[in-house]
Amino acid sequence: MKGSNEFVYFLFAGLIILAVLIAAFGLTFQKAETSKPHEGFIVAIKTFTIPYVIASDVLQTQIADLESRWVQNGLLFGEEKITYSLIKSGLQDVTINFRVTSTNGLGKLMIKVNNNIIENRIFDPGVYSIKVNNELVKEKNQIEIAAESSWFRIWAPNLYKIADASIVYTSFSEDFSQYKFYLGEEYISFEFAKADLVFEENIGTLIVGLNGREIWKSPTNDLQSIKLDKIDLRLGDNIIAFKASDNSQFVGVGKIAVGFLTAYPERINQTGIVTAVQPFVGYSNQFYR
Repeated sequence: MKGSNEFVYFLFAGLIILAVLIAAFGLTFQKAETSKPHEGFIVAIKTFTIPYVIASDVLQTQIADLESRWVQNGLLFGEEKITYSLIKSGLQDVTINFRVTSTNGLGKLMIKVNNNIIENRIFDPGVYSIKVNNELVKEKNQIEIAAESSWFRIWAPNLYKIADASIVYTSFSEDFSQYKFYLGEEYISFEFAKADLVFEENIGTLIVGLNGREIWKSPTNDLQSIKLDKIDLRLGDNIIAFKASDNSQFVGVGKIAVGFLTAYPERINQTGIVTAVQPFVGYSNQFYR
């Protein structure tokens, strides 16, 4: 009996202490509540059509036409010459073409590349083609067609009349394309974005830039999807650009898809083209998040 009484006393004392704690600290017990994230919202898709994707940087033969004029040089007459700055990437196989229509024969005609004389002789009237050694060619080049001085023949300058002058060369010819698209609510409630590209011509390595930052540099498939991260996008105008690495060429079309949260059933920013107001299915959220 004594043990039973002690148990009752301790139980009663414990209940009193618990009551005091509840009164002092306001302890309450509530049933846990659960809620669904983004309740009342769906993921809508806005798409932007890229009408063309053109990017190339391939070796091509090109022609630069030079002016037709008299070139001269004499002590009392000064110097007149033809100059041309040739700045190209991957430059090679340079040929200088011209026709001498008239000369007074008082001196030689010089052909210079980057201050290196590659021809210095009397040129009679006729058509000429001068090949430049590739070892003399740089990315930035200065080409001159000039007459040497008539020196002691002070009564006349050394004269050559040059016509039909041109420079034929092989170099990388670069072409690129870019596209602007606007994000408003789509950026604020961003879920995912991607660019889907379809290529008719697909050679080499494609470089994709988004708002000035390189986001892709790799060979591509004929059907290529590229993820666009929110950190590379911005509220307002965005620019996606397509370039090619050396010896690469791409021609195709594309589409940008942006997934964003919007109130069900449809409260959608009308900037751009909305192609879905239903929950987006068919792609794994793991890929885009």
